[in-house]
Parts: sequence; structure tokens; C-alpha cells
Amino acid sequence: MFRVDKLSKAFGDTTVLKDATYTFVPGRTVVIIGQSGSGKSTLLRCLNGLETPTSGHVYYQDMRVSPKTLPKVRKQVGMVFQGFNLFSNMTVMDNVTYALKVVRKLDKATSETRAKRTLEQVGLADKFDAWPQTLSGGQKQRVAIARCLAMEPEVFLFDEPTSALDPEMVNEVLDVMRTITRQGFTNIIVTHEMGFAREVADDILFMSQGKIIEIADKTTFFTQPKSTEAKQFLLKIL
Repeated sequence: MFRVDKLSKAFGDTTVLKDATYTFVPGRTVVIIGQSGSGKSTLLRCLNGLETPTSGHVYYQDMRVSPKTLPKVRKQVGMVFQGFNLFSNMTVMDNVTYALKVVRKLDKATSETRAKRTLEQVGLADKFDAWPQTLSGGQKQRVAIARCLAMEPEVFLFDEPTSALDPEMVNEVLDVMRTITRQGFTNIIVTHEMGFAREVADDILFMSQGKIIEIADKTTFFTQPKSTEAKQFLLKIL
């Protein structure tokens, strides 16, 4: 689905991603883990052009991701951010339908029908007319997920979607993500929630100091990590 080839990214004199090479297989859930600052989010953001690589390339279905191809790529890729990114001047319904009307060119009735369906899927059937500022953090993140679902993407990118939430709101978002991972989408998830990673991942991609250090299925990674870096990481968090 996505392929990265010798991908590197530097901010000034600091290189945060170093020669990353990996192919994300359609229909699988890959969870990217590692310490803060290991390059996880930078790798994810390079996939849909939110960060421009310093060197190397990103391919989506064998199409090189570039400024010219980005609009086509982003129609098929949904992203859920740490900070929700809802429009505060729009109701929940308008937040979900906006891209449907502008990007998908759907009419108002079709857009609202799809929005209602996806908001029901994330447990917010009673929040169609609510304003973002009246919602809890967990509810805002579920609206953001509903907005992605409504676009019917081929790939979901999740960039630490629970990191900005109070602890009591984390599970309501993870429950929605669990449902999505069971529906056959391609999911690429950056998270610090190791129990969740162990539950939903098909594959674990472990990063350290900007490099992809280890790639394994979840059972192998959590029970028999091969690299010293992965062993030390798991000792600290498990």
C-alpha cells in the first residue's frame, strides 16, 4: 500500500529519520512504537506529505508521493491527529460533512446520511448538532475518527491519537480503533499504548534514534525481541 525507500528527514542540523525502508502491506495493521523522539510521527507524516523527506521517496500503490500526486493520495488516506484538528466554527455534523462535499463532491443529503452513519459507529449519535467546544477530548477524537471513516479511505494513519487525552478518556477512543482494525482496513498506528499495540497489531515496527531497528509480528516482538534496543525498551515499559 505504502512503500518507503531510504527515507530520511532532517530539521536543520538534526536528523530525525534515517534511511527508513519498509513496505506496508494492504489489509494489515502496523503499529509503530519506540521512545519519544525516535522518528515515529515523522515517518507517519511523510507518508501523506505533511513532512517533506530530505532524501528518499514514498510510494503509494507504486505512485511516487509528490506535490503533484498528493491530492490523489490524500483522497484515499485518512489521518487522525493527536490534537483532533476540528473546525471550532462548525458543528459536529459540518465537521464530518465538509470534506465529503468539498473533496468527494457529494450532495448535502448524501453527505449528511454518511456522516450520521459514521457518527453512530463511534457512539456519538446524539452529538450531530453539538459544537466542538462542548465536547470532551475523547468525544472530539471520536468525531475526528468519524470524519475519516466518512471519507471511506483505503488507509488509516493514527498519530498517537490518545496522547492528548485524560486517562479516563483513552479507552473510549481505543475501543473505536479496535473496531476499525477488525474491518480490513490498512492501519498504520503510532502509539505509546503497549497493551493496545499487543492486541491489534499484525506487525510491529520498532524505531530508535530515527532508524527502523526491528520488524516482527506482534507475538515475536513482545516475547522474543532480537535487538538490544527493543529488549531495553520493553524492559522499561512492560
